[in-house]
Amino acid sequence: MSGATSINYQAKGAEVTVTTGMSLNDIAYAINSGKYASGNEVIATVVNKQMVLSSKFTGESHQIQASGAVLEELGVLTGTSFKNIMQSARNATFKVNGLSVTRSQNSALTDVISGVTLNLASDAQGKSATLNIASDNTSQKTAINSLITNFNTLQSYISTNLAVTKNADNTYTRGSLSGDQSIVSLRNSLFSLVGSSDSTATVFKSLKDIGITVDSNLTMSITDSSKLENALNNNYSDVISVMDRVMSAVTSKLDKYTGTTSYVDQLIKANAKKTIEVGNSIVSMNKRLDAREQVLIKYYADVQSQMDLLTNTQNTNSAWITSLYASLYT
Repeated sequence: MSGATSINYQAKGAEVTVTTGMSLNDIAYAINSGKYASGNEVIATVVNKQMVLSSKFTGESHQIQASGAVLEELGVLTGTSFKNIMQSARNATFKVNGLSVTRSQNSALTDVISGVTLNLASDAQGKSATLNIASDNTSQKTAINSLITNFNTLQSYISTNLAVTKNADNTYTRGSLSGDQSIVSLRNSLFSLVGSSDSTATVFKSLKDIGITVDSNLTMSITDSSKLENALNNNYSDVISVMDRVMSAVTSKLDKYTGTTSYVDQLIKANAKKTIEVGNSIVSMNKRLDAREQVLIKYYADVQSQMDLLTNTQNTNSAWITSLYASLYT
């Protein structure tokens, strides 16, 4: 706005300074940079050399009210009214199942239908739409599959470390947990827990009722995906109930084997102590063997020395006898 005098004015509580030489874009920038009270923000844009003012928020409660000579000089106001109104502030009014609903915005309407976000199209006036709502069980099935994977990983680990494998040379390789009856009992208990049935349950008494089973190899899987899907769609809370019952029992059983005071922790500590004791025993035995080696080396050195002495004596005696015989018969 070339030639403007230096002036101040407030827009919705934000003080905006306009100085000589500021262009329309500069003024719009100053308006947008103002500090407004929450909910009173004003946005200024320049379109085709004309300033457009709009509220940051939509709805009737966010109508822009303005007055003052500055805005009249800018051509925004004529008297106390806006010179050109592109769109009046108003609420969105629509019906859901015959009930009138009014909201101050068209998008992200989360408080109309529970669990549903509505976005009203700009060309939706006078039109109707049918909203079909279906359950999305993706996250629940992902969580169930994750649980199954973790259970199978645990069972595989236990089975591998309990195993005794015969090698090609007829020797055997024992797993680190081989022979530990407590771990054998744990594996059997887990199998029993996930296959257990609750006779007091009114809908799903076991995991099998929602399509989850454990085979003879102790591998858990979803063997009937449609049964699980139907259960999640129609009896979600009962699915949670049976899963909670089984997994709480599994967790309670595993708690005795995990943690800093658990059976496994004590077993690890006992094995570590035993390893240290065996190591110390090996060191002690090596020292005794080294000492015995030195004794034997000295002993056999003495024996060798005596044998050398005897050999030399024998050679000397043989030479003397030979010389004696020679002197007697010559």
